[in-house]
Amino acid sequence: MPLQHHAAQLAQSVTLATLLLLLVWPTACAFPMRGDHRPKTAHNDASAISFAPTIWLTEHPRECPTVADLFASGELPQSHNERDPWGGAYRVICEEDHVTVRSAGTDHVFGTVDDVIG
Repeated sequence: MPLQHHAAQLAQSVTLATLLLLLVWPTACAFPMRGDHRPKTAHNDASAISFAPTIWLTEHPRECPTVADLFASGELPQSHNERDPWGGAYRVICEEDHVTVRSAGTDHVFGTVDDVIG
């Protein structure tokens, strides 16, 4: 085959590959398929929930609320997730100077290495 024919085939292949890349790339970026995003979601949810007990604690200084308490009192909007991405309940932990919210993670057991803290 003449060299010009090979060059034309190469140009067609590069053009086709570029078009496919332009068509597929936005979809691949919009819907990434790698990794488990549940730990990040749990962290973000727990962090958002951790701000809600502030008013609760001023009205109930000796009582640490549950997430259900925060929903019932209106301190936590209904738009927040009451359960973590694995279906477990978040746990609110009140200490003297701060509040943390914890997810038990994939094993559904609090106090293990896969817990997610917000």
